[in-house]
Amino acid sequence: MNNTFALLRDGRTAAELQLVVKKVYDLEEKLANASQSPAERRDPYAVFHKNALATVKATYQHISWPSYFAVLGVAESAVDPINVANPQFLQTIDSLVNTLDPETWKLYLTWCLLRSTDSVNPFSPPPGALLRIVTLSHITIAPLTGIPE
Repeated sequence: MNNTFALLRDGRTAAELQLVVKKVYDLEEKLANASQSPAERRDPYAVFHKNALATVKATYQHISWPSYFAVLGVAESAVDPINVANPQFLQTIDSLVNTLDPETWKLYLTWCLLRSTDSVNPFSPPPGALLRIVTLSHITIAPLTGIPE
């Protein structure tokens, strides 16, 4: 990670790069700790938390839902009700949006962009897919099937 940020050649010293890496790592660790394990994600009942969109907006107030759906190109009316596959992760995001400084978000998103556009990595998502991958892995917008309500 340190080498990746060093490649930006934005004038940071080695000590500053270490601080950048620590901030990004600490944020990734918080997100990982709030994420479900692969085994938990395989359990359809563990990822089924259907809510009215109004409830989701009221519960996770620090997330700009209109902006979120606009970026996805989805009308809010098309996702009501909505399944929050991992409420703990979304609660963590909601809390971090309210408490984490913008500079750390900027560094983290820069890291995600650099990592996702790695031309050497054949598994890199196509440009523009990062937001959808990050968000859709924790929120399901499409109706679910196979689970009785």
